[in-house]
Amino acid sequence: MLSFLSLAVWGCPSDPPRTNSHPNVVIFLADDLGMGDVGYLGSEIPTPHIDRLANNGLVFHRFYTEPYCTPSRAALLTGRNPIRYGLSSSVLRPWSESGLPSSETLLSETFQAANYYTALVGKWHLGHRKKEMHPNSRGFDHFYGHLGGRIDYFTHQVSYRKLDGQKLGLDWQRNGKGITEKGYSTDLLAQEAVKVVNTSDPGRPLFLLLSFNAPHPPLQATPQKLEEFKNIGSPQRQTYAAMVASLDDAVGDVTRALQEEGMLDNTLIVFMSDNGAAPAKGGRNGQYRGGKASTWEGGIRVPAFLHWPQKIPGGQHTQQLISSLDLLPTIASAVGVPVTSHLPLDGKDLWELIHLGATEPRQDLHFAALNGELLFLTTLRETWKLVREVDGRDGTSRERLFDLTDPTERNDVLAEQAKIASELSLSLDKWLALGKGEIQAEEEDPPVQWRPPTDWAKAAE
Repeated sequence: MLSFLSLAVWGCPSDPPRTNSHPNVVIFLADDLGMGDVGYLGSEIPTPHIDRLANNGLVFHRFYTEPYCTPSRAALLTGRNPIRYGLSSSVLRPWSESGLPSSETLLSETFQAANYYTALVGKWHLGHRKKEMHPNSRGFDHFYGHLGGRIDYFTHQVSYRKLDGQKLGLDWQRNGKGITEKGYSTDLLAQEAVKVVNTSDPGRPLFLLLSFNAPHPPLQATPQKLEEFKNIGSPQRQTYAAMVASLDDAVGDVTRALQEEGMLDNTLIVFMSDNGAAPAKGGRNGQYRGGKASTWEGGIRVPAFLHWPQKIPGGQHTQQLISSLDLLPTIASAVGVPVTSHLPLDGKDLWELIHLGATEPRQDLHFAALNGELLFLTTLRETWKLVREVDGRDGTSRERLFDLTDPTERNDVLAEQAKIASELSLSLDKWLALGKGEIQAEEEDPPVQWRPPTDWAKAAE
């Protein structure tokens, strides 16, 4: 029945089903997409392609990520907490010298070792200074997109909020060579991802990470999409909605390509956002407090689901507490690929649990976010959540405790639940010790001597 539904929407396959020894894996990773920004969760923004996959799959209602782009991607690809390697609480800037350490084994490297063809299409944001930091050196056979965190959607030049209007160089490449192309980045990424699907070796399974930069700022949309949303909310929300709609079209294009190549039924699709939306930039997080750059629910609880017609019956929902840290071991387990990391994982293999529709308690989750002078630190234990706010100006801190059976985080119950609060606070301190008690941050302002390259692909050593 699921296959019939897929055929009805995305067309009949032009080739017979592929029979690889392992299933294909496709991850759709949105950027700054909130719980109030997708149709299947009640948004006013129509997202029919995303909704169709969600409604025919397994929807997560308690899926957590890191509150920023860089640590979120690091957690997804390593299965290890970013505090272990200094990327826990902020993002890499254009002038950053650091990146994801080579000692970490990535999900892409795990699949590459299992003879998958591995492709990253889109945003990297895990290191750009040296070639060995780039995707082609980190387990991806193919890379098309941008190294940094923020680009102009039309010119593909680096964009940075404090340096708007300055020429910061081209950050658009294919396999290490900068390319100048016309087109809206979301549309170009979709075209490249479709090409990867269409030209992939039928004898090898495919691992594709389609890492959108949408709907991350700068808020830019095509005129055609803007026209469609001219009656939704404020001008800012209209642009944001148009960007989400383009992302949804891209998901539809890639899903259709999978169907036409006879691959869809044997493809595990993961859809997720890297962190919550930024309300000041047009996004919405539904009923949840706060947003990106905080550890409130709006910053770390995101839309996510799995779709796999051969293995996952449609119409499922789960309240299982799950984190982006869990995806590496869970996906590897689901498709029968051995994890190759020589370092212990913080993520947990939840495949058998969620596959059977069950839930169980899991170990504490921890999060950090530097937002100006304020540092948010959090421990999450099932429905209990401790939030510690540290003022960087004087070092003073404040703790609050919430029972997420009321997910709006409005009622601080620390006074009534002092024992639970003390346990979660101690758990947080132990986690901080993994990073030697320090939270590292990249400077928000460029060094005086810093000069941006004209081509970021060429600039790396």
